[in-house]
Amino acid sequence: LTALDKAKAFGTALGKLPSKSQLTVGDKEALEKVRKMYDELSPYEKTFIGQDLVKLLTDLEKKMQELVASAKAYDFKEGLKKLPETEDITLENKEAIASLRAMYNDMTDFEKDYIDKESLERLEAAEEKIKELEGTEATN
Repeated sequence: LTALDKAKAFGTALGKLPSKSQLTVGDKEALEKVRKMYDELSPYEKTFIGQDLVKLLTDLEKKMQELVASAKAYDFKEGLKKLPETEDITLENKEAIASLRAMYNDMTDFEKDYIDKESLERLEAAEEKIKELEGTEATN
């Protein structure tokens, strides 16, 4: 393919993606493929792509980053809702609490910004309760 053909193929692939307002997490893979197409172009081939298209790509990527962060925060908060109140936590909840901690630790700093302080404090309180229960169990 010529440089112009590659630029047109990129533009076509980008054009098949939904608009920023219609973008969903389900479009993540397609967006990543378009980014890969762009990244694989040589500097010369990139000269055939208008800056408006590059800006559109980066705008869609920023929106996707927000959508993914929001989805992860939602999953985290839903997991927290399934836990009993801190005073009612038992060792049976240990695995669920550990999973929530792992979920949080796997988030990027940007994604962690979507977790409110109260949710994080609730997780920390649940972790403390588990430590307390394990200490009690060890002394019995």
